Amino acid sequence: MDAILNALGLNVEQLVAVADQTPVRKEPASALESVPLIQPQSAMHPTFSNNEVQGTIGFTKALLRRLKAEPPDARKLWVRFIAVKADKALSAAMNPRVENGSVLLIDRHYCSLDEHRKDEPNLYLIRKDEQCMVRWVEMQGTQLCLRPERNDYPLDSISIDRKNPIESCIVGRVAHIATDT
Repeated sequence: MDAILNALGLNVEQLVAVADQTPVRKEPASALESVPLIQPQSAMHPTFSNNEVQGTIGFTKALLRRLKAEPPDARKLWVRFIAVKADKALSAAMNPRVENGSVLLIDRHYCSLDEHRKDEPNLYLIRKDEQCMVRWVEMQGTQLCLRPERNDYPLDSISIDRKNPIESCIVGRVAHIATDT
């Protein structure tokens, strides 16, 4: 039985999960890349000190390589991927898409408003004043419109100009949402 499990790349816990119809896929450590888990308030820093990093989360290298990058010149030396754990304030307007406790993979080299996938809007981590929020965004004239998922939360906006360029507001594109169910 051990030889069969090894050949399939499974362990006993995964075999039980398969039997329960909840597949668990264990990636080898070499297939994972560590992404720093940080507080949203630190997300606009190019790099992070040890006290800003809460830990690391492994994401598959295949997922991270698949994401196209469009870094603004000022961000080419920034740590590209960060993970942020959504608290109640960050998740409320985007629930159920983003739940309290969801982990968001943020691509900080993707600040473009161009669709990552055709006909699918992008979700972004946004900084407005000193607050971070997750929103759908689009330009309306010189206003960056911030749309929540839920209709009971207000539409918000940020004025974009030379003193406040779009790169100073968009932390990055939400590339993946991991939610415990």
